[in-house]
Amino acid sequence: MFAPKDLLKFVLLYLASRGPVTGTEVLRWVQANTLEQWRPSPGSVYPLLRRLQEKGLVRGLQQGKGRAYIATRAGLLELAKESEPPRVRRQLTLLSLYLRLLGPAYQDLAGLLERKAEELKAQK
Repeated sequence: MFAPKDLLKFVLLYLASRGPVTGTEVLRWVQANTLEQWRPSPGSVYPLLRRLQEKGLVRGLQQGKGRAYIATRAGLLELAKESEPPRVRRQLTLLSLYLRLLGPAYQDLAGLLERKAEELKAQK
């Protein structure tokens, strides 16, 4: 499945901003919220959680036999940056390109995303 760059990082920070979350919970959440169309592997999730912790974006907590992660202040700030119009516009533009490449059946949806991206451009 096509996933914009840094989508997994965004998902991890989003979930960690809502409270402590384990890697297993992240995997289950992604599958449930993408109708099981995206299944990141544990080999993607756990190393990324460690990198986010090394960068000070999440803090690890001992939870039973495993670890849970919660967003730090720096992590919350990084998450807020992702909702800024230029970043959202970039993701919409990439997704519209992907849809256009899929063919005529997706042109209307691609056009809708492009119009939304243009609206965001005006919000600079």
